[in-house]
This record gives sequence, C-alpha cells and structure tokens, in this order.
Amino acid sequence: MQAGTQGRRISVLTNMIKIVFESNFNIKAMHYDVKFDPDKPKYIKKPAFAALREAHFPKCWPAFDGRTNIYSAGNLPFGKSLSTEVTFFDEERQKDQTVKVTMEKVNEIDMSWL
Repeated sequence: MQAGTQGRRISVLTNMIKIVFESNFNIKAMHYDVKFDPDKPKYIKKPAFAALREAHFPKCWPAFDGRTNIYSAGNLPFGKSLSTEVTFFDEERQKDQTVKVTMEKVNEIDMSWL
C-alpha cells in the first residue's frame, strides 16, 4: 500500500499565507519590558508611551501592548535601558500628567524561521 492512495481527496482551508521578505528583512525582533511609576491603568499608559516614543525615538514605531511589553524590529536608539519622566495630556482629567517610565531590553527574538 502506497501512502496517500487509499483515502479520498479533501480540501483543507487554512488561515496561513505565504509571506515573502525582502533580503534586508531584520531577522531580530526586540522585546522590551516597560514600567510606569506610579502604575497607571491601560488608558493612561497608551498616551504616556506615545509621549515617550515621540520624545526619545520619533522615527521608530514599536508595538506596545498597553501593559508591560514593547516589541520592535531592531534595537531602539537608547541602548539596553531607558528611564525618564514624560508629561502627557490626560484626556479624562483634562490636565497634564507626569509619570516615570522605565524600559529595559529583555530579549532578542529570532525571526529567521519565518
């Protein structure tokens, strides 16, 4: 008996697609941990992170989960860690707030398997 000859054919639909990357694709993604002091709710962390990004790496657009994780395609331009205060406008309270933000690189993710 030869494999694949006894059963009937079926169609399988998957949610996978072929992805083609250019030769300059960065195969290392960076994972950073971020902390806010004092700790803030998610709706405050997003504008605080936006103010941090604009002030310290305006040409980079890392992904922020709104809690404690940031992912970027390559290193962010501050080395292994960054600790600073940022001021941003709190829409709910209609006033500026200042929060201390600390970011630390915790992992390099190998994307070459993609």
